[in-house]
Amino acid sequence: MTDLEVFQLYKEQYEAIDGKRQELADAIRQQVPADQVSARLKQLALGWDQAHLNYILAGNKIFDQNNEEIQRLSGALKEAQGRIRESLEDLRKVAKTLDQITSVVAIATSLLGLASPKVVA
Repeated sequence: MTDLEVFQLYKEQYEAIDGKRQELADAIRQQVPADQVSARLKQLALGWDQAHLNYILAGNKIFDQNNEEIQRLSGALKEAQGRIRESLEDLRKVAKTLDQITSVVAIATSLLGLASPKVVA
């Protein structure tokens, strides 16, 4: 994947979560046991915050296409992004959706850690 394609994954991830954030928060309040609502809302907020930060940071990174770990994580991120889109379309399984968001954001964060900063001459 090119830098632009990887950046697009970060953009799609953030926009998918952001676009359903309120609906997901409402579903948490309706479906999750009362003693878990606060923790799950916090999980959602942390996932959204990290996805937003990753999206911003990804625009300033170079993803070395010769690095096998970058290739592996890029592929995992693309695959996981598809699962998130599907989960966000059907919010009946809130816990599963939140866990997938947490997982894909963690993959994205790991990938960012391997990328190099862009140097502007």
